[in-house]
Amino acid sequence: MKPTNYIGYHVGDVDDNYDNSSTNEEFNDICEKAIWLPADVSMAPSEYKAYTYENIYNYETNEMSTKILAYGTKEDMWNYERDLHKEYDVVKNPKYFNLTKSGGAYKTIRVKSLNDLKAKITEGRFTKDAKERIEDLYQELIKKRLQNRTSEDEKFVREIKKDIEFERSTKYCSPIRVKVNKDGSRQMFDGNTTLMGAYGARKKVTDGSIKVDEIPYEVSKHFTDEEFNELGVLLNEKPKVSKRPATREDVAARIWDRFLKNATPIRDKENKKFIEAAGYRPTDIYKICESWFNKGGKVGTYINYKLEHNAPTLDKRIKRYTDSNTHVISCSSGRFRDEDVNKWLGDNTNYGNRKPKKGKLVIIIYHPNSVTEDKWDKVQLQKKNEIRYLSALAGVQFVGFKHMDTQ
Repeated sequence: MKPTNYIGYHVGDVDDNYDNSSTNEEFNDICEKAIWLPADVSMAPSEYKAYTYENIYNYETNEMSTKILAYGTKEDMWNYERDLHKEYDVVKNPKYFNLTKSGGAYKTIRVKSLNDLKAKITEGRFTKDAKERIEDLYQELIKKRLQNRTSEDEKFVREIKKDIEFERSTKYCSPIRVKVNKDGSRQMFDGNTTLMGAYGARKKVTDGSIKVDEIPYEVSKHFTDEEFNELGVLLNEKPKVSKRPATREDVAARIWDRFLKNATPIRDKENKKFIEAAGYRPTDIYKICESWFNKGGKVGTYINYKLEHNAPTLDKRIKRYTDSNTHVISCSSGRFRDEDVNKWLGDNTNYGNRKPKKGKLVIIIYHPNSVTEDKWDKVQLQKKNEIRYLSALAGVQFVGFKHMDTQ
């Protein structure tokens, strides 16, 4: 089969007599001798910086035609050329004269490839015949899982747990989704909340198992961990079933990570497609990214100390400060209440009718997300001074706030 096509892009006008920049001598020789047919430019916009095109050669008539595939900015057209080269595998495909694949202007989210893989997953192509034990999956996957969310939701974990306990089954749960790595190990990229809920309800599940979608290495090797995080977001778009949807912050985090790692512009065209595919308005996501830019960057997924696998860390910290003369209060910065402190101070002295049972107070604070952390930072000093003053009136030394790690 002789090659007939060439895909490229050009910065400039469609009427500036540009042919190509190919290093393929055979193609260049054909271009010199061919009869060039005028391209249809009737759909050209009034303003554009570049265009992506496809040359098509007819050996019988020695005619070369040019099909304009798209108009736009230099970066968008360069990236479009790259995507087409990848989609049609132009280097190996005998139909094309192209000798190399374009690298594009910068890396972008491969929305089409992710949606194609998402479709195969949701169609059940990777669902294993036999379910797997919940406890085994939890022990294997929970610590080394990929995380496409910016926070963990213990409330939703409890809701899933209750649903499973009521049904005594995981039949209504989406499968736990894992990818196989080169060394044969597995990583979960979707289903974190489901697995945590199922683990909490495992003793009530009749067969103690749950469905698993397993992406084989032959497929997973074509996607990076970051792309599996992006896939996780797309798999959680505003679902009709009981499944926690990707939040605005989750979607924004994927855009932000691309900005940091690949210098992909926040408002890149493929980013816009990705945001819309995840079920959100681009303007809402842009605002979040801009706020992170102004703050100097986003933080990762916040540790939720109410979840079973994180609770021991908090308990250890509480025990560290607790002794015969020291009382410890622990709470989320989003749920801190003056009433709780005042109640303990009152109980500790029987509201002034006896000497304090304990002479010191420590308060351990953990943050569920960046919003509550920001709010806490604004009031922390004032709260510290208020509690120190009230504690002194009750004969107690307020040692201070101790903060748990957020990540």
